[in-house]
Amino acid sequence: MPSKKTKKSKIHVSVEELPSTSSSEKKTKKAKTKYSNFYITLNTNLRLKKTDAARVTAKRNFLAGFKKVLTDIGDHIEFLGNGSWDDVDKADVKIRPEIGPKKKLIHGHALVRIKHRTKLRIPYAKLRKAFENAGAVPEGGKYHMKVIVANDNMAHIEDYINKNYRK
Repeated sequence: MPSKKTKKSKIHVSVEELPSTSSSEKKTKKAKTKYSNFYITLNTNLRLKKTDAARVTAKRNFLAGFKKVLTDIGDHIEFLGNGSWDDVDKADVKIRPEIGPKKKLIHGHALVRIKHRTKLRIPYAKLRKAFENAGAVPEGGKYHMKVIVANDNMAHIEDYINKNYRK
């Protein structure tokens, strides 16, 4: 006798196991890529005449110290939480020293761009101390340092720091 098909034989039931909730089996979520941009200005407030021999020395010291600190910017970055250099994809530094056209002050600008997947910061006090230790600013003198955390639209900042440089 042929078997008779019933409604129950047409129903297909698929049962899956519930996912495990143990912490050792949880999948880790990949951190979102972030971009941090820091615009740094360091002004020595040194107003020296072109003919002044101290200007040559001050300019040389500033250039060497400014470049050293910013070339070694990785030494001045602090990671928050569990962050480390493994979470940094790329770091780019553009350095532009100059002598102001009006007041002839020796100063410089830098743009630091970091592509990362963690939380990080550049502590201002630590950076300021690094510029002092590198001889970028006059010993015991007053100088001005400004660090701005900038957004992704960096075109206007790049235009400004490139104003005296030919492309």
